[in-house]
Amino acid sequence: MNLKDLDLPYDLEIVKSNSTQNKLGYFLYDPSTKKILDSFNSTEAFIPASTCKILSAVFALKVLGADYRFKTYLSYTGTIKNEILEGNLYLKGTGDPTLSISHLIDFASKMVNQGVRELRGKFYFDESHSIPSTCIQSPREPWANYNCGISALSLDFNQARLKWDRKTEQEEYYFIPDSLTDKVIRLENELPLETNILYQPKDNLWLLSAAEPAMGEKKVPIKKPAEYTANFFRKICGLYGIKLSTPLTGEMPEQASIFHVHESNTLVNLVESMLEYSNNFMAEQIQIAASRQLLNRSIGIEEAAKIMQEWFLQQIPLTNWNSINLKNGSGLNAGNRITPEQLASILEFADSQNYSNRCFQSLLPAAGWQGSLVQRFTEPEVAFRIWAKPGAMNYVYAYAGYLFKPGGKKLIYSILINNFARRAAVDVVSEPLPNEVIEHAQLWTKSALDLVEGIQRAWVTGS
Repeated sequence: MNLKDLDLPYDLEIVKSNSTQNKLGYFLYDPSTKKILDSFNSTEAFIPASTCKILSAVFALKVLGADYRFKTYLSYTGTIKNEILEGNLYLKGTGDPTLSISHLIDFASKMVNQGVRELRGKFYFDESHSIPSTCIQSPREPWANYNCGISALSLDFNQARLKWDRKTEQEEYYFIPDSLTDKVIRLENELPLETNILYQPKDNLWLLSAAEPAMGEKKVPIKKPAEYTANFFRKICGLYGIKLSTPLTGEMPEQASIFHVHESNTLVNLVESMLEYSNNFMAEQIQIAASRQLLNRSIGIEEAAKIMQEWFLQQIPLTNWNSINLKNGSGLNAGNRITPEQLASILEFADSQNYSNRCFQSLLPAAGWQGSLVQRFTEPEVAFRIWAKPGAMNYVYAYAGYLFKPGGKKLIYSILINNFARRAAVDVVSEPLPNEVIEHAQLWTKSALDLVEGIQRAWVTGS
C-alpha cells in the first residue's frame, strides 16, 4: 500500500490541492512591516492541540501579571494551649500548579514551631476557589497521566506512581504516595498499543494489562486532587507525631488564624515551565485563575475557556475572530478551534508586552535546545532560529511561534494540519483505540511532522 492510499500528509502540493482529507493552514507575518509573507487557509478554523497553551499563557500573564504568585494556606480556628489545638484545621488552595510534598513538610513544620502537637477538632480541605473536575478532558482516556483531575488544591501535578511486584504467587500493588487508595487488578488479556492500564471511575479501579511485566511501575493521574492532597498532608503531620482526623471538605473561615502561607514561583516562571514541557495541568490551572480574577467567583475549565476567548476578542479587536471556539486552556480537547491568522495575532499581541523584563519569545522552547524542541531543528542553519510551541494529537499537528531569517528579521507564524474525519472517528471512541487505528495515527503524525517542519525550514532558510 502506498502513502496516497494511507491518506497521509506526505506531500505539500497534494495536501494543498484539497484532494485528500488532510487540511492544512498557515500564516507567516512580518510584524515590523505588517505584511503577510505567506498564507494558506489562514482564516479557516483548525484544532490547535497544545498550541492552545500559548493562549492560556498570554491571557494569564496579562490578567494576573507576570509577578503573580499562587497562595496555599494552612490556618486554624480555636486556641492553642499546652501543645493542643482546640479547634479546626484548614488547608486551602487557590490553584497553585506546583505545590509539592516539600511544601507540605513546611506546613507541618510551621505547626510544630508554633507549639502544636495535637489536634482536638476537625481537619478540613478547601478547594472552593475553583470548580474541580476529575479530569481535563472527558470521556477520552481517563487513565492517561496527562488527563488528571483539576482542583484549587493539588499536589505534584496530580500524579502518583503505581508499583507492582509479584514476589509470591499473589501480586502486590501499591501507590506512592499511599494516600491514593484506589484498587488495582491485573487483566487476563492484553490491552491495545500505547495502553498498559485502564481506569474505571465508578469503582476507583485500575486495570493492568496482562502484557505488563511481573514487576514495574507507572504514573497514574489523581482524580480527586484536593482529598488526595489533604490525606497526604495528614500522613506528613504523622511524621511529627500530629494525628489528624479524616479530612472533610469545608471552606476556610475568613477570620481563621494563619499557620503558614506558601507562595508559588512567579507566574512568568510557571508559564515558561508550562510551555517548555507542554504541561496540560499547569495550562488549565493558570487559565482558570485568570478567568476567576475577572469574574471574582469560582469557575471550571470550560467556562474559563469561554471567558478567555471573550477577553481576546476585546483585547485584539481588529482581528477577525469568526470561527474561534475554545473549550479548555491546554488544547486537550478536539472541540477547540482557531485559525492560523488568529493564532498569529495573539503572538503579535504577546510580542508587544513586557513580562517582568521578559519577552514572550523567551518563554517558548528554542529549536534544537529546549523541552519539546530539544530534538527538533538541530541542524546549524535552523537551530535557535525558531522559538515555538508545537502541538499534537491523533490526526492533529500544529506549530506556532517566532522565527528568525538570516539578517535578523523576526517573523511570526502558525501552521496547523488536521484530518477532521479521522479525528472525529477517534473522538467517539471511549475505550482504547484499536491497534490498527493507533498504527495509522502514528504514521500520520510522522508524516505531518515532516511536512510542517519542512515548511518552517523553508521559511527560515529561504529554500
